[in-house]
Amino acid sequence: MAITAKRMTGLHIERAAQKPGRHGVGDGLMLQVRAPGKASWLWRFQFDGRRRDMGFGPWPEVPLTKARERLFKAKQVLAEGRDPLAERAVLSRPADATFDEMAAAYIEAHRAGWKAKADQAWRATLGTYASPVIGTFTCREVTTDHILSILQPLWAAKSATAVKLRRRIEAVLDFAKARGMRDGENVARWRGHLVLMLPKPARVHTTAHRAAVPHQKLPAVIARLAKARGISALAVRFAALTAQRATAVSHATWNEIDLTNSTWTVPISRSKTGRALRVALSPQAKTVLREAAQHRQPNGLVFPGQVQDRPVSLTALVKTLRLAGGGDGTTHGLRSAFKTWAASAGESRELTEHALGHVVGSAVERAYVRSDFLEERRDLMARWGAFVCGKGKTKTKGRQ
Repeated sequence: MAITAKRMTGLHIERAAQKPGRHGVGDGLMLQVRAPGKASWLWRFQFDGRRRDMGFGPWPEVPLTKARERLFKAKQVLAEGRDPLAERAVLSRPADATFDEMAAAYIEAHRAGWKAKADQAWRATLGTYASPVIGTFTCREVTTDHILSILQPLWAAKSATAVKLRRRIEAVLDFAKARGMRDGENVARWRGHLVLMLPKPARVHTTAHRAAVPHQKLPAVIARLAKARGISALAVRFAALTAQRATAVSHATWNEIDLTNSTWTVPISRSKTGRALRVALSPQAKTVLREAAQHRQPNGLVFPGQVQDRPVSLTALVKTLRLAGGGDGTTHGLRSAFKTWAASAGESRELTEHALGHVVGSAVERAYVRSDFLEERRDLMARWGAFVCGKGKTKTKGRQ
């Protein structure tokens, strides 16, 4: 339909809104009708030699009088030699937030999909290292120099922490950009940017493996622990016999234990794989649980600590292990001892990895192989239990 030039009234607008096309309302304002009853306000103007279209909102939500008010203000901006569209974009942009505010918003937006305590780790690293430098700056103000001043002191001394910190700062700045609070490239990105100014992490980072009790000496250590009293000794024995992480052991509850089916289910909240882990309990592990049951408390913890309603401390486990002849070994090192024993005994690598609660195979392989091989692992853990308790020897088997 041809655009008319006459000045229209409210009644005219209602009629025109039923006819698809563009209808001139007067003073350059148009009613653009895409379908009967679905219309919006439009102003066409020229700026810097280019034709521009500026919308003033949908009809009838924005009435004619309001649309004319917006047109009048836009024409004032144009008369002063400024682009009305660019001016509106600046005015409608959300208020800039500080880096600390955006970091908190990012954590809140993602915490539901994170593993337990991940949000605490994010808050700790960003709060300790990034916040003192850029916390009060808006995300637009953060520069490469700021990022380097944060990372350089840590890059060699605490490389693993620095790498995580850089990724987290990058994520917050990307989040800010997506929210319209930052422009341009991400100054915390690695590829094509910081890689040119910092050495590669692999060149400055030396992995410090946690000390482990040699698996050949472990039976003697466990024998001493079996004669000791206290929850800590029981927890260390259980950690050794199950080859599970110390945190999973210390926080274990009785409702996770199924003695009838010889299974302990570590919930997702304490599993690093993002899914519940079923642990095959050997006869020796079940013996430890029966001893622990004599200390059972209302809080439901298998290994309660000295502080009410708190689990046994990880420090107490390490101290107990070392006092029993574990040298400078750690509870995490008990997993290493299991891995070394399994390799020297020719046990299946796949079953060993499943027993340790590791992710096995690529995503494609896991899509096809969906079993956790619990029943097959029972024999493996029984042989390990016999060895740890001094009733079995490491015999080299044919590799599977």
